[in-house]
Amino acid sequence: MRRWILLFVAGLIGLPLLLRVIALDDSFVVFVFGQTTIEMPLWFVAAAAVLAAVVGYYAVRFVQAVFFTPRRINRWMNRRNQRKVHDLTLRGYLSLLEGSWSAASRDLQKAADKSDNAVLNYLLAAKARIENNDLSAAEALLRKAEETLPEARTPISVYQAQLLQQIGVPEKAHEILEILAAENPRHAYIQKLLVDSYRQRGETETVLQILTRQHRQKPLQDVAMVSELCRLQIAHGDGAMAEELLRKKLAKQWLLEWVLLYGDAAGSDGILQLQTAEKWLKEHPHDASLHLALAHICQRNHLWAKARDYYESYLQMQKDEAAAKELVQLLQALGEREKAQQWLQKIAVHHVNALPLPTA
Repeated sequence: MRRWILLFVAGLIGLPLLLRVIALDDSFVVFVFGQTTIEMPLWFVAAAAVLAAVVGYYAVRFVQAVFFTPRRINRWMNRRNQRKVHDLTLRGYLSLLEGSWSAASRDLQKAADKSDNAVLNYLLAAKARIENNDLSAAEALLRKAEETLPEARTPISVYQAQLLQQIGVPEKAHEILEILAAENPRHAYIQKLLVDSYRQRGETETVLQILTRQHRQKPLQDVAMVSELCRLQIAHGDGAMAEELLRKKLAKQWLLEWVLLYGDAAGSDGILQLQTAEKWLKEHPHDASLHLALAHICQRNHLWAKARDYYESYLQMQKDEAAAKELVQLLQALGEREKAQQWLQKIAVHHVNALPLPTA
């Protein structure tokens, strides 16, 4: 509109001037073509040139419109579809967060059918279906996600197993994890999930076998998995393996949990184990857990007096009813009944003081 107004104003100003030039100017232009000579007024040649420029401009615009308009329409349609996909995805995700499973699945699936990032939408839609206990529909959506991005089969299956565990379908999740673990024997996270699954099923021997195999293939680095391996080794009578592993780990990383486990692990050489722990005590004299570990090592090696002393030093640093009861049993076995009675009274006082009392 603005362009046409400017053209109109230019015409109002320029037309009188052009007519004035035509009236006063008698100049002409001569064109010679061989034996032919053509004379034209200068104003006519100028007007013809302007007209040709205008016609040429609009001819170019016409060609552009014919050849480039469909592309522009496609770009506009794509932008419009992207906005729709974005709105559907956002609405579906918000529905998922508030627990509106049906609405979430519907919007996310619609978005997936038109999205360039369909895998994520299918996965979220599958989560909504699983939360709504529609397992068959969820499996269909997960298959679509896998078909869309075949190389993502493993993470998609891991996601499916985790979702099934969350809603209380552990058997199906376990089947998936067993297949994944067989296909990916060195995948640490999958192996961890499988271990968790076996633990929930109460199959501790299988957990021990898996962790032992993993540790042989590649030394375990995860603190929780190292602790669980050592705990299971101790429980199944293989304290020597646990002691060796914990000794190596504690030399690199000092952790309370590992120190306590070291005290519970019966090493192949009890005296050497005691010497190792006492050497650590020089470096960590105020570590209460190490005093308790030493008490257990000494008691297991029949070093009763040293065990008693380590129990007492531990209990001076840390209130621990279970350890106090262990000390009482040791004192009674040693015939130190008066001292045992004193510790029993301390336990009772500590237990009573831990309870709230009415105020006046």
